[in-house]
Amino acid sequence: MTHPENTKLKDCLKGLNIVYLALLFGQLMLGALFVILIYSDMVSPEMDAETQYIINTSALLISIIAIPAGYYLYSLRGKHAQSISNEDQKIEIFRNITILKLATFELGGMANLLAFLICQSQQSLFIFAIVIIVFLLNKPSQQKYFENFE
Repeated sequence: MTHPENTKLKDCLKGLNIVYLALLFGQLMLGALFVILIYSDMVSPEMDAETQYIINTSALLISIIAIPAGYYLYSLRGKHAQSISNEDQKIEIFRNITILKLATFELGGMANLLAFLICQSQQSLFIFAIVIIVFLLNKPSQQKYFENFE
């Protein structure tokens, strides 16, 4: 039913790739800014070890929940979209759920960036790098559309 030359899907993918790049570069630029602020001694943590532990653990838990939640919501709506015969509706669902998945991944990354800024914990920076890798592996594409929505 779907043609590889579907212009609505191509337009949707162009928009999704713009959103994808904006979210990715926003995270990377904020991460670079936080690293510069911390390693140039412009920011110093002024809290006890227990509070830092709570913040780091909370950021880790947010990441642990956000990544599977993004995948779960994506697959849930993808299964629903397979029963829809209208191609335009499928493309809209694909667009919306892809943005939601990317936003949940960004939530995990931003939580760890904030924990890194507040606590200067290398653990948070490492987890942020893992979230960025997951983010990079989820670039919107025609192949992902056909795998999940056909």
